[in-house]
Amino acid sequence: MFLQLFKFEWRYHFKQLSFYIFSTLFFFLGFYMSFAGSLGETDLVNSNAPYQISFFTGVFSLGAVFAIMFFCIQAIIRDRNCNIEGIIYSSPVKKRELYWSRFLGAFLISLLCYSLIVVGFCLGTFFTKNPEKMAAFEPYHYLHIWSILVLPNLFILTAILFSLAALSRKALIVYLGAIMVYALYWGCSIFFNSPMLAQAVPPSPQNMEIAALLDPFGLSAFFEQTMYWTPFQKNNELPAYTGFLLWNRIIWICIAVILLVLTYKNFSFMKGSVKVKKVKKIDTPNVDSITYIPVLTSVTSKKAKWLHCIALIKLELASIIKSLPFMTILLLWLVIAVTEIYGSIVDGGTYHESLLPATYLLIGLISEPLPFLGLIIIIFYSGELVWKERSFNFHEIIDATPVANAMLFLSKYVALLLLPLLLIVVGIVVAITFQILGNYQDFKWYQYMGMFYFNGTELLFYGILALFIQYIMPNKYLGMVLSGVLIFLLGSSLSSIIGIEHPLLQLGRTFLVSYVDMNGYGSYLYRFHWSAVYWMSLAGILVFLAYKLLRRGEHSTLNSKIGSFFTGWKKGERIFVIGFFFFFIGSGSVIFYNSNVTNKYISTNDQLDLAEAYERKFKKYDNLKELYPIDLKTEVAIYPNLNKYTVNANYILENKSSELVDKIFISPREPLDSVSIEGAILVASDEQFGTFLFELKSPLGPGERIHFQYNLTVVNDGFETRKDIVNNGSYILHSSFTPSLGYRPSMELKDPLERKRRGLPKRPIETGDEKELHGKPYNRIGKLNFETIVSTNSDQIAIAPGKLIRKWTQNNRNYYHYKPRQKVTPLLGYFSAGYKVHEDTYRGINIEQYYHPEHEMNIASVAKASRQTLEYCIQNFGSYPYAHIRIAEIPAYWPFGGQALPGTISMVEDQFYLIKQSNARVFDLVAKRTIHEIAHQWWGHILTPKITYGGGFFMEGLAKYTEAVIMEKKYGKGALWNLSEYSNNRYFTERSYSTKAEPPVYLSDGESYLLYGKDYTVMLALKELVGEAKINTVLKKIVEQYGDKDEFEVTTLHFLEEVYRITPKKYHELINDWFKKIITYDLKVKNSFYKKLSDGRYGITLEVETKRFETINTGEDVEIEINEPIQIGLFHKHPKDVGAGEEVLHLQDYNFNTNQSKIYIVVDRLPNYVSIDPYGTRLDKNRVDNIKKL
Repeated sequence: MFLQLFKFEWRYHFKQLSFYIFSTLFFFLGFYMSFAGSLGETDLVNSNAPYQISFFTGVFSLGAVFAIMFFCIQAIIRDRNCNIEGIIYSSPVKKRELYWSRFLGAFLISLLCYSLIVVGFCLGTFFTKNPEKMAAFEPYHYLHIWSILVLPNLFILTAILFSLAALSRKALIVYLGAIMVYALYWGCSIFFNSPMLAQAVPPSPQNMEIAALLDPFGLSAFFEQTMYWTPFQKNNELPAYTGFLLWNRIIWICIAVILLVLTYKNFSFMKGSVKVKKVKKIDTPNVDSITYIPVLTSVTSKKAKWLHCIALIKLELASIIKSLPFMTILLLWLVIAVTEIYGSIVDGGTYHESLLPATYLLIGLISEPLPFLGLIIIIFYSGELVWKERSFNFHEIIDATPVANAMLFLSKYVALLLLPLLLIVVGIVVAITFQILGNYQDFKWYQYMGMFYFNGTELLFYGILALFIQYIMPNKYLGMVLSGVLIFLLGSSLSSIIGIEHPLLQLGRTFLVSYVDMNGYGSYLYRFHWSAVYWMSLAGILVFLAYKLLRRGEHSTLNSKIGSFFTGWKKGERIFVIGFFFFFIGSGSVIFYNSNVTNKYISTNDQLDLAEAYERKFKKYDNLKELYPIDLKTEVAIYPNLNKYTVNANYILENKSSELVDKIFISPREPLDSVSIEGAILVASDEQFGTFLFELKSPLGPGERIHFQYNLTVVNDGFETRKDIVNNGSYILHSSFTPSLGYRPSMELKDPLERKRRGLPKRPIETGDEKELHGKPYNRIGKLNFETIVSTNSDQIAIAPGKLIRKWTQNNRNYYHYKPRQKVTPLLGYFSAGYKVHEDTYRGINIEQYYHPEHEMNIASVAKASRQTLEYCIQNFGSYPYAHIRIAEIPAYWPFGGQALPGTISMVEDQFYLIKQSNARVFDLVAKRTIHEIAHQWWGHILTPKITYGGGFFMEGLAKYTEAVIMEKKYGKGALWNLSEYSNNRYFTERSYSTKAEPPVYLSDGESYLLYGKDYTVMLALKELVGEAKINTVLKKIVEQYGDKDEFEVTTLHFLEEVYRITPKKYHELINDWFKKIITYDLKVKNSFYKKLSDGRYGITLEVETKRFETINTGEDVEIEINEPIQIGLFHKHPKDVGAGEEVLHLQDYNFNTNQSKIYIVVDRLPNYVSIDPYGTRLDKNRVDNIKKL
């Protein structure tokens, strides 16, 4: 009997339309991803690498939930829907046979359906557009990954959803279960800071462990196992049944089995498992008979109709809100909102810092998960509301009632559309609660109210769309699938995959609105208003169409609805439709005009075409010798209220080459109003790219100079939302508008596969070589004279690098004349905002802070850190050349923390001014970022490296070193622990996704994981090896030797030469390894124990493991010998909590020359923690096992 039942189940599912829809979808999705798609791979990782196959199949198993959900509903609930539940349960079929045959049928059909994604991926590799990205076909890779991710995931998910279906026999409970599974993964992703989320915050080891075990999909465990994999490992290694991934699979498979068994025991053959309540007998008194009088049932007054409508809305809402599924969803949203805010605001930053709970920050956090959960509610409840009466066989009674169609129709719409608004209300309450608990009183109520408009508009449109689809579909499940496909494919970022990018075509998507404290909503409102009108006009049309198609009765088929749609039109209905149609067309025309006429709309393909055209037209000018500015004067007029600025620039250019220059090619970054070159005539120009070709009347010889002038106007008009020119907080970088005096290789196509498809030659692969450091740089830019007059509105302050020579007001505008006392690097910028000013001094140097009036919380910390940094740097690295240090706030639009210009620093509001100083005793992030940016005055401006390989080490590596030594002195060694944890994690994480082979430190080429990760670690190790004083002597000598030169000359070889001079010869090879090779470590405290000695002291024994690896040319890490000193530390408290002036029980270097060592230390007091390399002087993938609690 079991076999017969299973065969029936298999045939039943196999005949369902849903099986073919999902099978086709999964197969072609897999085929597309290997044929033409990509999912996170880099140039160094093959498209069919084991890691990529695992990542692809694991991530898309999230989508398998939808298929499993439908199959489980069909397996269990179909009996009730077909009214044969009683017949089935009264048949001789045994519970065991029925239960397990239906589960097995649902599981195997789901497994077959989703496994087609792997089959499609396999086949796609043989027809791929990118054969260069494909390694040899390895069937075992697919089978292994299928067994470790696909098979367990499908079993676990089917068990969960099948159990819910069997116990509840309600489709809505199964939907809720699917949402809960997603929510659990979402929570784990937030907890773990999954690569699927756009976060760069390193997860703590404790969070990693929890997330890896709780995630039912196993993705968090997979990411935990592979988070530091190099490209070589991604191409060659398979995820293994070890560690947390093994435990995740075991735990969740056990949970699934237990859940199935418990469900089986509670599964009842009684219809609906309904408990029959005992009815208490009530004695009814005798009543007198009365004559029946008919009651008027047709009410035509407007008041009565609206009362009907309100009553129906209350009825619909009550049935939803009081139901267990919705209460669970609401609780789920509450947990997600709390988790999202807490995970980011409380210890959730890059250095586990907390932020002040500013209203716009909290709104941004809850706005991220809101659309997903809101759309899930809309899609599922649209089907439930429309089909509810038919599901209970109550539709004939409803259709026979005298309630008007409009009232029935409107009540369902209003009920559904209030549900996502209720989510917004709950999110607002959570955000306000965090503000109250954080003692933050600036609630900004208008921002909270704006959520109903900015976040609610899309949800309202999608709710109307989903109801419209349900009204025209013959089946609610088909309506749900169609709604989901339309919304998630055409209304999300996935639409760009199928070529839909224009805002008029991305279904229901409104323009992004961004709020920042400095600039409010800025220019974002204008375009949002029009997109809201556009989509809500279409929504109005859809509402009317759905209403006209609504027909009551059994014979209301789609054909009959369409047939009657064109009859019985009233005048008001025609006006209604025509009005919304004109709003739709009119707003669409405004959007098109602003996007395509005022602004030039450029699709992804258009961008590729332009890059190709630029290269084909102008590559011939790449070999022209460039001229370089040595004197720069500008007049910059900023008009914040008009979102506009103008530039009048005068340069003196010099020929720094050894050859004659007779042609000058100009490639502007912004369109030029006018341009002229002394002694040159314009011989060619290009309107499409705005380029100019000048020919000099007399060739310019080496060292000769000419004048260059240009004017330009930049306006933020149409739907453009520039971040440089805004109402309050303009920050205009000189490099964003200055024209390039030569061909721009940065505008070329970078993707080698796209270049091949378009017939463009391969770009040369740039690899660093020591010879390059001795040669002439490709860019001969140097320090220059600078002078500017910058003007702005009368209520704002304008800032630029240099000494303020003069300030005046004219024509209701403020003018500022700035000129540095010496030549500066050409990294320049112009500020304008309604600043409040705080001034301080340090030995005649003005410390000026320009900040938003509401952001004065951290001003004292900035002033203190500025004085400390100036003191240390002047004492150890040389004099400071400016009479001031200016720190100016810029809006949160900018993606970095800060940027150093000559004597002037920009700091971003949410990354600096809104940081909460909760643990400033040990680690002050405001101070850290202040120190780093002021250090750039020496490392980047006073001393600027040659523009060649390794140059970034001088700017970021030495700035990181400076912040480390100052933070250690002012805040203790605990600060080093925080800095090292971040740098170590950033190095290993980002190199895992690197697009090119890792170079050694001294030949780095802008790789951020080296500049902000490895450079810091290497300098910290060097400091511990030879001493801070000796390192500072080297740095001061280099500043004195190369800092005053106009041309940039210093290289990493010069630095290493000086380091070798002050370092014992026995360490030269070690230093060479750190700077010229790629070395990593695996350090571990294996065992530790103590013994109390007779004199009252304690003997501590440590068994440590010290392994050393070198990354060879293939990218493989090979173990090599070790022979170097590494610190061993004994602590009363955790190393990260050691503050300034606090004692460390024991911290000393020990030389290790074997992998396994035993260390014996005698101390006066018993430590609580023992550690090898406690403060991160070595790059180690797993620093958790470096520390052990005794």
